[in-house]
Amino acid sequence: MTRLAPLAIALLSFSRAAAGVDVDPAMPVLRMYVAAVAANDCSLAWRLTSSEAKSHGEAPEQYRDLICRIIAKMQATGVQEQLAEPIAHLTEGRRHAVFVPSRRVSQAFGSAPVTELMYIVYSKDDGVTWEILDLGCVDQRWVRAVFPAYRGDPPLPVDRAAALEFLPWP
Repeated sequence: MTRLAPLAIALLSFSRAAAGVDVDPAMPVLRMYVAAVAANDCSLAWRLTSSEAKSHGEAPEQYRDLICRIIAKMQATGVQEQLAEPIAHLTEGRRHAVFVPSRRVSQAFGSAPVTELMYIVYSKDDGVTWEILDLGCVDQRWVRAVFPAYRGDPPLPVDRAAALEFLPWP
């Protein structure tokens, strides 16, 4: 019977994934974040946003206001998220980092521009709590700030450092 245990666990994992149940414990938190953005719920989105991102800058409240304005504009222009399945779950000690590709599709200008992005959902306490690095903060420097063991794999869609000069880097 002990030989069947790994097979039973593998089948259970497969059936959970096939049934649309999140296998990775970070995914419910990311889905909550994406739903908050879609509903223009800045309070919830801000609560789930990376504390590392929130702690940088000279005026965190101004950063929060900026994020809330961006979320409101996304909601007003009908931006939709298309989350993919996680492509990696890295672990080092009590730290975890889950990499989830996504596409933001906007109908704002009568066409459907697409933004490819990567969410990094991370935990510093063995998955008890999760925080989210969104599109604006995801380049290798930010990922290493929250998960020091990151060495560039999986690769990020683009290095967004040049696009975000308004945020000081860790």
